[in-house]
Amino acid sequence: MKLSIIVPAYNVEDHLGDSLASLERGSLQDFEVLIVDDGSVDRTAEVARRRADRDSRFILITTENGGSGAARNRGLDRARGEYVAFLDADDWVEPEMFERLLEVTETFPYDAVSCDLVFEHPNSSIVETSASRAGAYTRSEIEGSIFPLLLTSDRLTREWPYRLVTKVFRRQHLHDHGIRFAEHLRAAQDFTFSVEAMYRAQNFFYLRGLDGYHYRKNPTSRTNSGLADAWANYRGLDEELAKVVGSDPRFVDQLAFAELHGDLSSLTYLYRNLQPEGRREARTTMTAQLTQVDRARAFTALDWRGVPTAKRIVCQLMRRRQWFALHLLLVARSVAESRQREKLLKHSEDRS
Repeated sequence: MKLSIIVPAYNVEDHLGDSLASLERGSLQDFEVLIVDDGSVDRTAEVARRRADRDSRFILITTENGGSGAARNRGLDRARGEYVAFLDADDWVEPEMFERLLEVTETFPYDAVSCDLVFEHPNSSIVETSASRAGAYTRSEIEGSIFPLLLTSDRLTREWPYRLVTKVFRRQHLHDHGIRFAEHLRAAQDFTFSVEAMYRAQNFFYLRGLDGYHYRKNPTSRTNSGLADAWANYRGLDEELAKVVGSDPRFVDQLAFAELHGDLSSLTYLYRNLQPEGRREARTTMTAQLTQVDRARAFTALDWRGVPTAKRIVCQLMRRRQWFALHLLLVARSVAESRQREKLLKHSEDRS
């Protein structure tokens, strides 16, 4: 079998059918789809079972709720394909995506092949592509071109094609290096997986221009709503990244940048959808968390002129430990983002 596609699914009855239909319509025929129902309490399992009953290539696996990382690992345990791919259950793919990615592997068994992603907003579509050059990479070219950007660049941006869902991975490569998802992380396990897969890879191919994967920007998803104890999650992410590259001296600064990047992500979650009555507590929490850490190495090594403006302002306030000013800025940003989400939700409801 050429490809195993792993689909973790939790309470996605409204979108799962469309996601699976995009695979069924695909031009690639030699595949299996492992739908891992992660303890859903809606009709997700029923939707998946109907598809499995109609097409033997679709296989339903049910587990207790353990998060997307655990669900993906259950899929890896069952996968039989030469290559493995991942599809989130509320997204969809172009019919030719997987066939075109796997065509590349017919000339050489690359450890990973990647394409581009399309962000699907309620009223627009935006293609995300990478500044990395297109084509084949040897191990030395991976080390020379991708390693300097692997965790986070000195501009606090991620500039290589790091998205988990835009790739097919050679399953033997994952098996040989024991590459798995960190189940204790509730967010960013897909990033640590992609980082380790690339760090261990002997070769890679970037198929730029294939806008194959459609990522649905869902205002009610965890990414766009909240994450319980985000600070602890991102400190766990720091530990996972250190396990992968911590003994490699080339990544000392990048690990510092990644820690700072995690701080910014934690602040985003802490202040997202913040209600007026919660602002005092948010300020107390933010101050307590940021005073625990010293990011002097990251601040010294950053390319400040290249850091995006919004991140640069936040980082400058953090560097000067101006907590009250930072709090006011984050509250203002939270209010503006909440209004924008309300407009998007209203637009989506009006269209439906």
